[in-house]
Amino acid sequence: MYEQIYNLTNMFFKSLKGNLMYEFLISKFNGKRGPQRKLSLEQIVALNIYRFHFNTGDLKNYHKMIRELMSDKVQNLPNYENFMKVTNKSTVFILAFMNFLMEMNRICNEQGDFENIIFSYANIADCKIAEKLAEVVKGTIFADAGYLQKKDVLKQMEEKGIKFEATPRKNMNRLMSRFECYHIKHRSIIESDWGTLKNNFQLEYHKARSIVGMFRHFVYSITAHMINRNLDFYQNFFRLRLI
Repeated sequence: MYEQIYNLTNMFFKSLKGNLMYEFLISKFNGKRGPQRKLSLEQIVALNIYRFHFNTGDLKNYHKMIRELMSDKVQNLPNYENFMKVTNKSTVFILAFMNFLMEMNRICNEQGDFENIIFSYANIADCKIAEKLAEVVKGTIFADAGYLQKKDVLKQMEEKGIKFEATPRKNMNRLMSRFECYHIKHRSIIESDWGTLKNNFQLEYHKARSIVGMFRHFVYSITAHMINRNLDFYQNFFRLRLI
């Protein structure tokens, strides 16, 4: 599977060549001093996505696994300290890659694929970020009771082409259509995604030494899960649109 992930990252970053922002960021990533990097950006991103298909625990154990089991596929692997540094520096690139995958998911989606992701503090109510989450989508959005919105907010969203449906609380006198009831019952799809992220793709992480390292872990975990769900779709998309 590593080869398939590498092909995706390779095609994506090739498509960005010539973009002024990408060229600026890649120049910062490569640096002007010191020896040339032993691994390409495409390899670094692919390796860090591939990590979340194993229960390796942390980056150090994964680096050891690469060195012992993937030496034929990954030559000139740097030592752990340099691998960790370059992995942290790749955060902006995996963030761009993850957002591109979500952009593809917005074509038409009710399968539980991610279309937008926002990180917030634990003390921020879900309802306060629902409107921001909905900025990139059109159509009808279904959510649980924690995302209930005020009437003025719902009106503003409708003006933008978004119909927002949230599960009514028990003490609310509100009618629902069969269509709304059917889809709200299927909102558990997203809960199963988060369960998979936590249990299979190590989203919960308590070993980060920095803010960058923490968010790098989150973004790689989410991207690995997205690719695991839709690898064939993403491959076909890249072949048709980006080559």
